[in-house]
Amino acid sequence: MEMKQCAFGHFYDASIYTQCPYCSDKTGNASEPNVIDREEIGPTAPLDGTRPEAFDNGVTVPLDAGVEIRPVVGWLVCVEGPDKGRSYEIHNENNFVGRSSTMDINIQGDPGISRDKPVIITYDSRSRAFFCGFMNGRGVVRLNDKPLLSTTELKMGDRIEISKTTLMFMPLCGEQFDWDWDSLNK
Repeated sequence: MEMKQCAFGHFYDASIYTQCPYCSDKTGNASEPNVIDREEIGPTAPLDGTRPEAFDNGVTVPLDAGVEIRPVVGWLVCVEGPDKGRSYEIHNENNFVGRSSTMDINIQGDPGISRDKPVIITYDSRSRAFFCGFMNGRGVVRLNDKPLLSTTELKMGDRIEISKTTLMFMPLCGEQFDWDWDSLNK
């Protein structure tokens, strides 16, 4: 391989091409590179017609600019079941658990888990405590081997069983640490 750089800055393999393949027109003569003036076409947008917030008067800005930050307050870790070893982030306030991709905590590997909200995990920043509750579904949800029939406070290491999946609860926030919620998202 013999790499060369053309006058317009393109790199090409000179052992294959006698001149820059990016700059050559169909007759083989070198020409200006195929550059379109931005003023000709204006800002680009996705093919589906949506206009992402990544455009700020024609200037590209980060995709996450202006997006609310949802800091992690804890995790559920799959210790038994099809998704064994996978972790799921818990965020402030309500986190709906289910198999649907619309759930905050989406457990895809276990078809026995209801799609829509069989369980809710809540972090209450005022009390600095986590709670777990049964929402709906036919299957019995268990917390530490007992049926979860009402809202119960979660403690580190608690195990939630849904179908063939067992999730262990691991908090980040609590008595020892919590986010300064007022300073976030400013």
